[in-house]
Amino acid sequence: MVQLKVFSFDMDELNEELEGPASDEKRFPANECPECGWETSELYVYAETQEQAHKLIEDNKAGKCGRCFAEMLVTKELEFIVSSTKGKEKA
Repeated sequence: MVQLKVFSFDMDELNEELEGPASDEKRFPANECPECGWETSELYVYAETQEQAHKLIEDNKAGKCGRCFAEMLVTKELEFIVSSTKGKEKA
C-alpha cells in the first residue's frame, strides 16, 4: 500500500519559481486552476513526498484548486488512513 500526503503550493510562489521573477509568461496565468480555470491562491497535490508533489506540478501532471481537489476526493474511491501523534508522548 502506498501512503500519500496532501501538499499545498502558493500560486504566486510557483509562478515566480517556475518562470522566474522577470518573466512576463506565467505558468499559471491569473493564478488559474489548471483543471477548471478558476482563480485560486493555492494548488493541492497528493504525493508521497513534497518533492514528488512539486515535480508533478512542474511536469503539468498534477495540481488542483480546493474545489477541484474536493470533487476528486468525492468522485474517486479512495481509502483514508488517519494517523495522529497529537497528544502522544515519544518513549
